[in-house]
Amino acid sequence: MVRAGIKAMGLSPLVQDPVASSSVTSVLAPGGLGANKIRKGLLERFGVIVAGGQQRLDDFIFRIGHLGFVRPLDLFSALTALEIILYENDFPIEIGQGTREVQKLLVEKEDA
Repeated sequence: MVRAGIKAMGLSPLVQDPVASSSVTSVLAPGGLGANKIRKGLLERFGVIVAGGQQRLDDFIFRIGHLGFVRPLDLFSALTALEIILYENDFPIEIGQGTREVQKLLVEKEDA
C-alpha cells in the first residue's frame, strides 16, 4: 500500500519491489527537496514521524515504517500528510494523486 502510494505521487522507492521489506519502505527524496526537510514538515505540521537515512543516505531518503500494530488508515493518514508537504514545497503533485491509488487498494481489499 505504501509503495503504491509513493509511486503514484511520483516518488521512487529505494529498492525494487522483489526485494522490498515488509516492515519499512525507504523513499528517495525528490531532487531539490531533502529528506530532512520532508521529515521536519511531517513532524511539525502533522505529528507524523518517519525515520531518516543513515550515514551516506542521510537527507537522501526517508523511511516509512509499517511493522507492528499499524492500521491501513494510519498509513493512509501519513501518506496524505506527505502529499501535502510535497505540494507545499512545490513538488509537482496534485492533492489526491497518491492517496487516490491507496483508496482504490483499500476498496479492492474490502471487496475481496
